[in-house]
Amino acid sequence: MKLNYLVRAISVYFMLATIVVASAGSPQEEGREIIKTLIDRDNGFGDFRAEVTLLIRESGGAEYNRHMEVKSLEDGERGEKRLFVFDQPHDIKGTAVLSHTRDGADAQWIYLPAFKRVKRIAANNKASPFVSSEFSFEDMTSVELDKYTYRLIGVQTVDSRPCYVVEMVPTFDGSGYRRQVGYVDREDYVFRRVDYYDATDRLLKSLSLRDYARYLGQYWRARAMLMVNHQNQRETAMTWRQIAYRNGYNEVDFNVTALKRSR
Repeated sequence: MKLNYLVRAISVYFMLATIVVASAGSPQEEGREIIKTLIDRDNGFGDFRAEVTLLIRESGGAEYNRHMEVKSLEDGERGEKRLFVFDQPHDIKGTAVLSHTRDGADAQWIYLPAFKRVKRIAANNKASPFVSSEFSFEDMTSVELDKYTYRLIGVQTVDSRPCYVVEMVPTFDGSGYRRQVGYVDREDYVFRRVDYYDATDRLLKSLSLRDYARYLGQYWRARAMLMVNHQNQRETAMTWRQIAYRNGYNEVDFNVTALKRSR
């Protein structure tokens, strides 16, 4: 009797397991759905601003700082606009970068106060360092769903948090990466780490995101980020302070003319 019960229980278990597997999507579909959930949970914030410090560490141990104000505006359902304005140190004071991020090609401009001119950043230059840091211009844009293809490749714990591991391959021209691997918190749906691979598929950089805080009861923001370059042994720590949402920004604050006004 007990044996028959055990056989039936095992049969039911395998039947249910088969149903679960059959109903699950492909790794590509699952990966895309995970990132879609991450993006959807961050939608609707309107705008935000923050004070940001970059601490750049050379491989030999030397350190120096950059300080900037960051403003962001949701661009309807098309993406996000971001404005970065530096006020320290003196040699880059007034330098400003504007990014318009969409599912297709991003557009970026830089204002150089020494030349009093705005220059559009070419697609093949977006892999260049962002003000001598280990972040690139590409890294400073938002993640939009159709900018990548996706594949769920596993589950891993990062900082004691279970995470989905999702491979992200750029679909746009000019990316400095062959692929990225994002570690998405299974509960909060935020990135805990991102690994970046160069054109030869060698690990180039790793970004750790910590000290998350929730704003407006919904929006998570990492206040501490560390980008480590495994190939040149440099790293950049990015600290976010005075984060504020719903500041009443509009499109005029994020057009190319705003770059010159921002100083």
